[in-house]
Amino acid sequence: MKMEVIKNGKLVEVIKRKPITKIIGNFNPHWVRYHGKQYLVRGGIDYAYMHGDHPLGVEYYIEI
Repeated sequence: MKMEVIKNGKLVEVIKRKPITKIIGNFNPHWVRYHGKQYLVRGGIDYAYMHGDHPLGVEYYIEI
Protein backbone atom coordinates (compact mmCIF):
# COMPACT_ATOMS: atom_id res chain seq x y z
CA MET A 1 0.00 0.00 0.00
CA LYS A 2 1.26 3.46 -0.80
CA MET A 3 1.39 5.99 2.01
CA GLU A 4 2.90 9.35 2.61
CA VAL A 5 5.44 10.23 5.28
CA ILE A 6 4.54 13.50 7.02
CA LYS A 7 6.93 15.47 9.23
CA ASN A 8 5.87 18.77 10.82
CA GLY A 9 2.82 18.89 8.52
CA LYS A 10 4.90 18.61 5.33
CA LEU A 11 5.33 15.73 2.90
CA VAL A 12 8.73 14.04 3.18
CA GLU A 13 8.27 11.14 0.75
CA VAL A 14 5.86 8.50 -0.55
CA ILE A 15 6.63 4.93 0.51
CA LYS A 16 5.17 1.53 -0.31
CA ARG A 17 4.85 -0.82 2.66
CA LYS A 18 2.79 -3.82 3.77
CA PRO A 19 1.12 -2.92 7.09
CA ILE A 20 1.43 -5.07 10.21
CA THR A 21 -1.86 -5.65 12.08
CA LYS A 22 -1.87 -5.94 15.87
CA ILE A 23 -5.20 -6.88 17.42
CA ILE A 24 -5.92 -5.09 20.71
CA GLY A 25 -9.42 -6.10 21.86
CA ASN A 26 -11.79 -4.82 19.19
CA PHE A 27 -9.24 -2.27 17.92
CA ASN A 28 -7.06 -3.37 14.98
CA PRO A 29 -4.31 -0.79 14.50
CA HIS A 30 -1.97 -1.06 11.51
CA TRP A 31 1.75 -0.35 11.82
CA VAL A 32 4.58 -0.01 9.29
CA ARG A 33 8.33 0.02 9.64
CA TYR A 34 10.15 3.11 8.43
CA HIS A 35 13.92 3.40 8.95
CA GLY A 36 13.87 0.62 11.56
CA LYS A 37 11.06 2.04 13.72
CA GLN A 38 7.36 1.18 13.83
CA TYR A 39 4.82 3.91 13.11
CA LEU A 40 1.03 3.85 13.38
CA VAL A 41 -0.71 4.06 9.99
CA ARG A 42 -3.28 6.82 9.92
CA GLY A 43 -5.96 7.39 7.35
CA GLY A 44 -8.50 5.28 5.55
CA ILE A 45 -12.27 5.15 5.93
CA ASP A 46 -12.36 4.27 9.64
CA TYR A 47 -9.80 6.92 10.59
CA ALA A 48 -11.61 9.63 8.61
CA TYR A 49 -14.92 8.66 10.24
CA MET A 50 -13.47 8.94 13.76
CA HIS A 51 -11.08 11.87 13.31
CA GLY A 52 -12.17 13.86 10.26
CA ASP A 53 -10.15 14.41 7.10
CA HIS A 54 -6.41 14.95 7.16
CA PRO A 55 -5.45 18.52 6.18
CA LEU A 56 -3.24 17.38 3.30
CA GLY A 57 -6.03 15.18 1.91
CA VAL A 58 -4.05 11.92 1.80
CA GLU A 59 -5.65 8.53 2.29
CA TYR A 60 -2.92 6.73 4.29
CA TYR A 61 -0.02 8.41 6.05
CA ILE A 62 2.41 8.16 8.96
CA GLU A 63 3.75 10.99 11.07
CA ILE A 64 7.38 10.97 12.12
